[in-house]
Amino acid sequence: MRGYQTVHAFVHAAIAGLLYLFLRYVPVIEQSDYADYIRGGAILLLPFLFSRSTFIANLLIEKMPLVSISIRRLLSGNDFIEGDWPLVVMEQDMRTPKYFGFLTITYEDGQLLVYGDDWNPDGSHAVKFRSQQSSYTDRILQYWYAQGPSVHKPTMFGYTRIYFFPERGRIERHAGEFLDKQHNSQAFYAKRIRYKFSQSRLSGKEEKFEAAKRFWEEIEPKIKDSREPRIDCDFV
Repeated sequence: MRGYQTVHAFVHAAIAGLLYLFLRYVPVIEQSDYADYIRGGAILLLPFLFSRSTFIANLLIEKMPLVSISIRRLLSGNDFIEGDWPLVVMEQDMRTPKYFGFLTITYEDGQLLVYGDDWNPDGSHAVKFRSQQSSYTDRILQYWYAQGPSVHKPTMFGYTRIYFFPERGRIERHAGEFLDKQHNSQAFYAKRIRYKFSQSRLSGKEEKFEAAKRFWEEIEPKIKDSREPRIDCDFV
């Protein structure tokens, strides 16, 4: 993500600042009884930090619990899309639910990762899905995915585009379309869960399935009353 390059720039600047301070205060260091140790440590440390600057930046962006997601949230601002999204996948008629699902977006290995499950309307499990590669810009997320009964043994690969709404301000909803020929359904709709501070994230199959059903009950009248549903337009 382009905004996250700020962290890389910050890390490079911080290391350069350390080098400047070292050179700036060399005369002071020379007067110390530990001058040889300080010089030796700096000579070893600074080149190592420069060589590992990308690793350090990625560590800050991705690997530190609570800290990393706070950094990503701050840098993304209103474009922050990570989180849990109950969803409904539509049949070709764009009026009837095909699946009730639950999609999660997070950040992993330098890109947004999309994964989750779809269930049939009777509650039986349909497929698992997981993105393989993604790109996000201007509130549009595009990704290649694999899906099947297990993400380790996918039976289908495809391509999806997601539009996030509203067009300005904090993102709350999205609509997606399948752009691969293998998919016999056309679109899906989703709404972000805003957890309260003391609330735990949904983790069980039943509560995720019920969250998706409640979401469908919320949007069903608007979807069915829409004459020509457009995936690239907000649905509320």
